[in-house]
Amino acid sequence: GLGVAEAMDTAQRGMGLDWDNSLELIRRSVEASRDIEGAVLFNGAGTDQLAPSGGVTLDEVVAAYEEQCEAIENLGGRIVLMASRALAACARSPDDYHRVYSRILSQLKQPVIIHWLGEMFDPQLAGYWGER
Repeated sequence: GLGVAEAMDTAQRGMGLDWDNSLELIRRSVEASRDIEGAVLFNGAGTDQLAPSGGVTLDEVVAAYEEQCEAIENLGGRIVLMASRALAACARSPDDYHRVYSRILSQLKQPVIIHWLGEMFDPQLAGYWGER
């Protein structure tokens, strides 16, 4: 079958399409998909409501992921967990990524897709997963 992923283009999320507008797009997409038998719709959840710079804490990253994942699941959407520029800026080791992802994944109601295109698509993600 064919599935659709919505509100997750890294060229827009965090670079013009803010979280509030993304959530509205997700709401409309999930609502429209209800009329299509067998529709599979995934939605991008990230941390783009945070500034992708220093000064953000791991707890703030977790809270931002939780906010977006909860909002999407409450609408009936499925999650594509997007890489986080804020996490890349504040993580200091692979253990930090493990802590954040373990916390988020343990709370979700359904299996998710973990989105990773690499730093070639977004240089601000250099060193993601704790390695350069």
